[in-house]
Amino acid sequence: MATFGGCGGFVHEQQILVIDEEIAWPPNTGKRLRTLNLLSCLVRDFEIDLLVHRGAVTADAQAEMQQRGITVHLAPTRLPAKSGWRMPLRIAASLLRGLPYSVYAHMHAGFQSTLDALVRTRGYDLVHCEWTPYAVYTRGLDLPICIAAHNVECEIWKRMAAAENRPAHRKLFRVQAVLMERFERQVFSRAQFATAVSENDAAT
Repeated sequence: MATFGGCGGFVHEQQILVIDEEIAWPPNTGKRLRTLNLLSCLVRDFEIDLLVHRGAVTADAQAEMQQRGITVHLAPTRLPAKSGWRMPLRIAASLLRGLPYSVYAHMHAGFQSTLDALVRTRGYDLVHCEWTPYAVYTRGLDLPICIAAHNVECEIWKRMAAAENRPAHRKLFRVQAVLMERFERQVFSRAQFATAVSENDAAT
């Protein structure tokens, strides 16, 4: 592994923990393609561990990461269903917690405990959140944090609200925009590093 001396004065092999919802394989969405290219480049110079939900992993995807030199760690958790009778209950619970739905729905104690155990034992130099909602897991970590903003999420909710004709849905989208903007302000103000995809997002 290469050494790196330009980030906080580190002059040794860098170990990075990447946290995400799933393995970016197969690369059949824009997010997966960007994530796969990012990790494939980073692993040339850094030691990369990837923590994802066990329920979102296939054997082929895990083998692909291992072939690329990326060590995969699995939290004993599953991704939330995107439909079904429990979804309105999760939305209501997220509102009671004052969190955006996309943050609340991905919060699992098992994921947090797995992350905390890895941080205690692996000696990471940086934790990289490969999706803004996963920055919720970095609260309390005494490590540099980088957040990859694939989008400014609150702006998406604002656009959805503006385009929505159904009053109840429009109100829900507006509430989600407010909650997400508050969440993004909090996590980006705590993070030492952030990346953006577009110039407009970077300016925001």
